Amino acid sequence: MLKLINSYSATGVVTLLSGQPKGEVSVEARSESKGYFEETVTDSHGNYRLRGLQPDTVYVVKVARRDALGSSNIERASPDSIAVKVSFL
Repeated sequence: MLKLINSYSATGVVTLLSGQPKGEVSVEARSESKGYFEETVTDSHGNYRLRGLQPDTVYVVKVARRDALGSSNIERASPDSIAVKVSFL
C-alpha cells in the first residue's frame, strides 16, 4: 500500500540589523507536538527554504545557533522565533 503525503515549504530571508543578507546560517523548523524537524542553510543572499513541512502542523521556525560547519556565528536573533501553521488552502 502506498500512501501519498503532501508536504509544504516555508521560505524567508535572514538579514543583519543593517539589512545586509546573511549567508551560511542554519534555519530550523520544529514541531514539538508531532516530533517533526526540518533544517536548511541560507544562501549567499540570506534566502532559505524549509522543505518537507507537514500539513495541519504548527512549527517553530528559528535561526539555529550554528553555521553550516557546526560552529556558532549568531549571537542573537530578533525575533527569537516565529510560529508557522501549515494548513491546506
